[in-house]
Amino acid sequence: MVQDYETLYLANFIEKSVELIGKPVIYLRSYGWNNSTDVEKINQSMDVYKSMLPVDMFDALHQSEFVFLVLEDIEEAIQFCEDTFPKDQASCEKEFYIHFSIMNELGQTVYSN
Repeated sequence: MVQDYETLYLANFIEKSVELIGKPVIYLRSYGWNNSTDVEKINQSMDVYKSMLPVDMFDALHQSEFVFLVLEDIEEAIQFCEDTFPKDQASCEKEFYIHFSIMNELGQTVYSN
């Protein structure tokens, strides 16, 4: 290629995108649903999250492994994630693990599991 370009890894791309948006963002990844062959456990996990999450958030996670939520209040986001998702991958069965990262308006990850 004869033009200038910048190579970014996914994490760098997300950080730059969040910085351009200028608002806090929660990045969710439904890791367990996409990395298991135990359909019964996956369905159990989906049922649990379906009862806990807003419909549009659950639908987005059900349709895509990677979801981004643009928000206004980072403190409320932290509380929501602490109340809703596992504290880390080791604390639950893999089918129930949903990763979250909360980024401030500068694109810096300030909290994650």
